[in-house]
Amino acid sequence: MPVAARLWSYVRRYKGLLGISALGNLITVSIASMAPLFVKLVIDEAIPGRNVPFLAGIVLVYAGQRVVFDIRRALSSKDERAPLAKGILACA
Repeated sequence: MPVAARLWSYVRRYKGLLGISALGNLITVSIASMAPLFVKLVIDEAIPGRNVPFLAGIVLVYAGQRVVFDIRRALSSKDERAPLAKGILACA
């Protein structure tokens, strides 16, 4: 049996989740690719036009991203220090 067919036999049960994941990835890539557009708007219009509300919004979005990053870093650091469950080692 070819490798792809064997792999599909396992993945078939989760094809709904696979589709949702693919859609989520497309949305994420689409949003991430719009970042240069925001930089262009800031440089071309917001700064020369002294559009303070738009600039304040950009600063708030950036600050929010930094807060989320800090929370993720703190949680992953805590996970790395956590001991393994005893049951996992007992099953090996």
